[in-house]
Amino acid sequence: MNAGGVALVGAIAAVLGAAVGAGGAVLSAALTGRLQASSQEAHWRRQLKREAYVNFLSQAASAIDALDAARLRTAEQGARLDEIAQEVRSVNRLVLVAYMEAPEPQVIDLFNRLNAQLSMWCGDLRMHTNDDPVVTAAVAARADALRGGAYRLLVEATSAAASELSTSLNLASATSSSPA
Repeated sequence: MNAGGVALVGAIAAVLGAAVGAGGAVLSAALTGRLQASSQEAHWRRQLKREAYVNFLSQAASAIDALDAARLRTAEQGARLDEIAQEVRSVNRLVLVAYMEAPEPQVIDLFNRLNAQLSMWCGDLRMHTNDDPVVTAAVAARADALRGGAYRLLVEATSAAASELSTSLNLASATSSSPA
């Protein structure tokens, strides 16, 4: 083979090498972009989950505080109970949001149980305004039991939500730091 042929073979090899290298770079960039987009979507979903949990738990705590305060004031609570019932209905709507954004069975079960507890407590407080002392005493005792259950469920729900968020964050960290 003469010098021109060697130069031609070398040039073809160089072009092929450049094409393979460029193709590899494009493929690598595409893969990196897909991984980054996937990571961003996972982050966005974790943020939605966190907001759904925080909104539910904050509203539930607010409803518990309002119900607890109303429990101590039977004479003036009639009008206030309508406002409190609205707060409890807000808790119910936030259960649905949490279920849509983060349907983790253990957390949603606790949210549903807490929501039911708040609804029963609110209903019992409405009956507590009755003037019959026997009814009032029985309803007050049940309301006290519901109050204790609501506080316990709020603590359990908060712990479960925090644990689930921590687990999903740890899984995301492990996934993003593993080699592709």
